Amino acid sequence: MKKSKILFLSLLFFLISFNSIKITSLINLREKEDSIDFPNGERSLKVNGLTHAPIIINANDEFNSTNGVVKGDGSETNPYVIANWEIDANGSGSCISISETTAYYEIKKCTLFNSGNDWKDAGIYLSNSGNAKIYANRIFNNTAGIFLSSSNNNFISKNNCSLNDDGICLRFSNSYNKISENYCAFNSQNGIYLDGSSNNNISENNCFSNSFGIYLSTSTDNAVSRNNCSLNMQIGIYLNHHNIHNKISGNICSSNSHGISLEFLSNNNNISENNCILNSYGIYLYYSRDNLIWGNILSNNTKFQAHCERSNENNLDYNGRGNYWSDYRIRYPRASNDGYIWDNPYKIHGPFPLVSSSDHYPLVCPDGGFLDEIPPKWGETPTDKTINVDESFKYDVDASDNVMIDHYWINNTIDFKINQNGQITNITELIIGSYWIEIRAYDTSDNSISKIIKITVKRFNIGFIIVIASISVLGVAGGLGFYFKKIKPRK
Repeated sequence: MKKSKILFLSLLFFLISFNSIKITSLINLREKEDSIDFPNGERSLKVNGLTHAPIIINANDEFNSTNGVVKGDGSETNPYVIANWEIDANGSGSCISISETTAYYEIKKCTLFNSGNDWKDAGIYLSNSGNAKIYANRIFNNTAGIFLSSSNNNFISKNNCSLNDDGICLRFSNSYNKISENYCAFNSQNGIYLDGSSNNNISENNCFSNSFGIYLSTSTDNAVSRNNCSLNMQIGIYLNHHNIHNKISGNICSSNSHGISLEFLSNNNNISENNCILNSYGIYLYYSRDNLIWGNILSNNTKFQAHCERSNENNLDYNGRGNYWSDYRIRYPRASNDGYIWDNPYKIHGPFPLVSSSDHYPLVCPDGGFLDEIPPKWGETPTDKTINVDESFKYDVDASDNVMIDHYWINNTIDFKINQNGQITNITELIIGSYWIEIRAYDTSDNSISKIIKITVKRFNIGFIIVIASISVLGVAGGLGFYFKKIKPRK
């Protein structure tokens, strides 16, 4: 009985904690939402309270006021505008559905929720429809937030697509869709999902706390760049099943199960300059080959920085530049470097010892820059000094470096100072006693050399010589004169 109570209380604590985290995350979501810089100065996602029935448009001539159009003529310079509506689909169909159109139009600043459960039900559903600009909408509790099917040349930006099954979904949508700066969080499946879609630009989106951040399936020639895909339950960026010639670059994939994963014939992709940290696996390869993986930061992933299984001929470096591995020094403690590249290849984890699973140019620095590990040298090693209590202290130290000296430093800045040229002087009146100071010289890479010296302050003894000035013994008068000559002692 006691164990049952403990189990119940533990479960209750977990649920309270989990919901507190979720509530906090939603508060942060709203704060992030309020900070978005919307086009034309339209900063707020708040609607004006007007409600509308679900909108269905199946041809250009159906863009009218009955279907929520508030202005425009459908031209490129004066597009139709659907704006400021709150639409509840009441669990059936999509909130806005537009098909078979070529007119130019915008959907903005709407709140769209409660779609049906069919695979194509969404907050916004486009089918064979292009020339759309969809931005600054709040879309939640739908099968998909925004769903594009066979639709090209659309611009989707700065929408909050959260708490759906999929945040944004593209199926069989080719060419020139730009998906940027959207907030796709807390979706039960994917933040952004591409299926059979090519030549799209997916950039600067926040995809976190989903099952998958960004998921590509059977998709080619897409650019996925500068997205933040973190805190997802499974994978930050997932290329699964026949994904070819995609460029995955400059993304942050942190605190997922896998940072970036390429599986089942995801071949000939370029994976570069991504930051994969604090995952179980940084990069994971399975049945995928001929991928180019270079310039990535793979740091503090708990199982392996990278794992390669049944995946041949993947290149882990390009043009003399590999990846940064945070555990390199631990795995290869005897390796040396030239400031840029380690001299021993880094072998990634996997069941087969394949030569192609090695990074032949592992980076010394995360940014690929130069690492200077050589400290400065003293021109003349600083030594102890002794001065008279009445004197000022001045001492020049000198250091050199293979690059350059950046600055000097001393620990006692109450009584002394050191200038850029290495000259030490006192800044208070020194009393009799001993002063211990540490002197350091730093180079531009923060390497340093140090020396502790003792400065002794004392009062020197004064010596005198008595000199007989004159003696008269001639019987008339006599005198004895003295004067004292001060001898300056040697130091």
